[in-house]
Amino acid sequence: MPDPLMTIRKAFSNSKLIGIAVLFVVLDLGCSSSAGISIPSENSAKSAGGQGAIDVSDPAKKAIDGAKTEEKKGAQHGEEGTDNASVTHPIRKETMVGYYAWWMKGAWIDLDLEVYDRIIFFTTTPGSDGKMQSRNGWPHAWVSLLARTDSLGIQVVPALALMEADSIKTLFGSRTNIGNLLETALDLVKESRGAGVHLDIELFEAVSDSMRDGFF
Repeated sequence: MPDPLMTIRKAFSNSKLIGIAVLFVVLDLGCSSSAGISIPSENSAKSAGGQGAIDVSDPAKKAIDGAKTEEKKGAQHGEEGTDNASVTHPIRKETMVGYYAWWMKGAWIDLDLEVYDRIIFFTTTPGSDGKMQSRNGWPHAWVSLLARTDSLGIQVVPALALMEADSIKTLFGSRTNIGNLLETALDLVKESRGAGVHLDIELFEAVSDSMRDGFF
C-alpha cells in the first residue's frame, strides 16, 4: 500500500516542475532575444499597457538607440561620413619646423611634407674666412624638393653651419672675415627667395670679449 506522505511529496515536486516550465514558456513568448540578451517585445509591452509595467529594457539597447539618434543628428548637420558632409580640419596654432639633412638625398619623396610649415635645409658651410666653402648641392641639386615644398606653401630655409672651434675663432676674430660671412648669409637669403637663413654656429668653450663681440 503506497505511503500517503510520499505520494503528496511527489505530487508537490511535479507541480513545481510544471510551474517552472510554464514560467519559461511565458517568458519566451513575451520576450525577444537580441545578442543573447532578453528584451521585452512589442506584444509584451502592449499587453502590460497601463498596468504599472516595469521598464526592463536592456541598457545596451538604450545605448545603441542613442547612438543611432546622434548619427541622425550628425547627418542633418552635415558631419563627415554622411552624404551632405563638408570636411573640416582643426585649425593648427603651432608652427611645425623640421630639419632636412643633405645626406638624406631623395628620402623626402616618401615623407608627408604637408605637416610642416618650414623646413631647414641642413646644411651649407662657410670657411674660416667667412666665404662659402660647401653647399652640399644647395640649391641646384634640390630643385625637385623646392618645387614640391613651393606647391605646398612651405618655406625652405638654408642653414649656415660652422662647428669647428678653430675655424670659428679665426672667423670671428677678423672684421674682414665677418664681413665675408655677412655677404654669404645675404646670398643665401636671396637664394631662399626671402625665406631667410638659419645660423648654426656651435662652440662649447670660453671665448675672449673681442671674439664674442665679433660674433654678435
